[in-house]
Amino acid sequence: MTEKLTQRYRTALDQVRFILEIERGGMPLTMNHYFCEHLDECRQKRMLEAMSNVSFSDCKHGTVVRLQDAVQTHPMSNADHIVKDIHDILRACYEVTLERFKDNVLKQATDYFLLSGPDTPLNLFSPTFVSALTPDEVGHIAGEAPKVKRRRAQLGREITSLGWETRQVTPQRYV
Repeated sequence: MTEKLTQRYRTALDQVRFILEIERGGMPLTMNHYFCEHLDECRQKRMLEAMSNVSFSDCKHGTVVRLQDAVQTHPMSNADHIVKDIHDILRACYEVTLERFKDNVLKQATDYFLLSGPDTPLNLFSPTFVSALTPDEVGHIAGEAPKVKRRRAQLGREITSLGWETRQVTPQRYV
């Protein structure tokens, strides 16, 4: 039984490794429309950072930049422009890929392979199987962590030493 359970958990972990291999080893591809939004945000952020150094506050119009200052802050060579653009594209792709990765792990590895699929570990836990378990096996599968057990025992000793185990606390009425 433990071997079947372990194998089903291994299958879920293998799926996560598979998703990682695809996301890390393949070309960065997406059809997600949020990619363009993220790309625009990256480009705008870069432009705002460049313009903030030459901007000033005008009482009538708020924060402004003179046209000649805007042109002078943008003297990039083609190579620099390409490097910045590639950086923006990679950042936007990263944002979309990260969300896709989290969704894939949740949907495939967690939900399908561990919770709701046809061969989940949960399917092994039938009433017949659980009733045949020894107390040690139940503790191994569903027991508390050793740290929690120690803390529970410590709290029990403190309650006993304070004499609170049999005493009820009743609210006092003030006259």
